Amino acid sequence: MKHTIAAIALGTASAAASAQLVFDEAALGDFSTDPGAGTVLNFGLGENIVRGAMGNSNAVNTDFSNPTGDRDFFTFTVGSGQSVTSIELIDWGVANTGFIAIDEGTSSVIPSFTTDAQLLAGILVNTNDLGTNLLEEFTTGAVTGNSLAAPLLGPGTYTFVVQQTTNITHSYGLAFTLVPSPAAASVLGLGVLGARRRR
Repeated sequence: MKHTIAAIALGTASAAASAQLVFDEAALGDFSTDPGAGTVLNFGLGENIVRGAMGNSNAVNTDFSNPTGDRDFFTFTVGSGQSVTSIELIDWGVANTGFIAIDEGTSSVIPSFTTDAQLLAGILVNTNDLGTNLLEEFTTGAVTGNSLAAPLLGPGTYTFVVQQTTNITHSYGLAFTLVPSPAAASVLGLGVLGARRRR
C-alpha cells in the first residue's frame, strides 16, 4: 500500500512537472543590477531554466567593494508545500571562477567582505561544476560565513546574485528543480487514492 501511494504521488507530481525557460537575458534583456530590486521570476513545478550573462563586477577594487559592474540579481518565491531540491549548473561560459550567492527575502546586498555575514550562503563556481547540483556546494562548500543547513530551499522568497569579479563577461545557465515537498506529495497521493476508492 505504501508503495502504491508513493507511486501515485510521484506519478501525479511528474505529470504536473515540466521543463521551462523562465528567463533568458539574450531574449528579454538584462537582469536587474540593483540588489534591492532583483528581477522577479515565476517558477513552476519541474525544471526552471535561467540564463544570463554577467562580468566585470569588481575590475577596480580588489576588496570587492566596487558597486559597479554587471552583477545579476533575481528573486523568486517557493510556495507553501514546495521545495527547490536541485540547482544544476548547465552553462558557465568561460574557464574562470565566479561567485553565486543566495539571500533570504526580496532583496540582497552587493557581495563584499563587509556584507558577507548578510548572505544566506555563497559559493565559487567554475566549469568544473557543470552538471552538478549547486545546493550541495551551498551546504558543504560555502565560502561565506553562512551556509545552507541542508541541500534544499523550502517555502519562502529568495534573491540570487551571480557575479564575475574579473574583467570579462560571460554567459551562465542554471536549472532550478521545484517539487512538492514530501509531505505535500504524500497528501496528493492520498487524495488521488481516495478518489479512486470512491469510484
